[in-house]
Amino acid sequence: MGEVSAVRSLSLYHAVASTADPADCPVAILLRPASTAVSIGCDRNPVEEVGLELCATRQMALLRRMLPGPARWVQPSQLLVAVVVPGGRSAEVGEAGVAAITEACRALGVPATRAAGGLLEVAGATPSRSLGTVDVGSIERSICLLAELAIDPAPDPGNRFLTTDSPEPSCLSAELGQQPESAVVAEALVRALEASLEFVFIPSMPTPAEMDAIYDWDERLVIDAELALEPKSPPAERLVS
Repeated sequence: MGEVSAVRSLSLYHAVASTADPADCPVAILLRPASTAVSIGCDRNPVEEVGLELCATRQMALLRRMLPGPARWVQPSQLLVAVVVPGGRSAEVGEAGVAAITEACRALGVPATRAAGGLLEVAGATPSRSLGTVDVGSIERSICLLAELAIDPAPDPGNRFLTTDSPEPSCLSAELGQQPESAVVAEALVRALEASLEFVFIPSMPTPAEMDAIYDWDERLVIDAELALEPKSPPAERLVS
């Protein structure tokens, strides 16, 4: 999908997952965010993990994804890949998908492993260095795997927007000593996913029904940071505008 806004980077896979029929073929979505945002899982409270005052002051987009997991930083230095499997089994898809992401990193020359909290870290690094994240969960009747892989150094680490601790951020460019092309990284990811999940992905674009759902999710994913700051803030699921 090329470069899309931070909000659209999430709404794309939410739309595909929510409109899929259980008999539909799996879909892989690759893109690079063209803007920055903070994303938090459906099982977490933004009050506990996000610097809401700073988000409100800086007008930083705060998004609530329907996948579980802690607050994440979405930014243009990343390549995002989402795999949506209609009617899939979470354990099977999750284990194979995570293995594919780590194998793609190794094929590119960086040994990677999935650590606690869904972090994708450089294997054996001390202290630990993070290459991104891998989250797995269900949206409607679909299983979705989302990987956010840092290709370039982040112009703004974004740590001050998050109140939780995280390992030192790194990226493929830093680990390789040179900047890999996005197309090369994307090809490695697709090949590894096809081999691990035993799927063959055919290039395509969103259907009309998916496009309608994308516009809907563009609005549904946004959390009002100022509302979340109120003393009696409602639960996270009610903060979505």
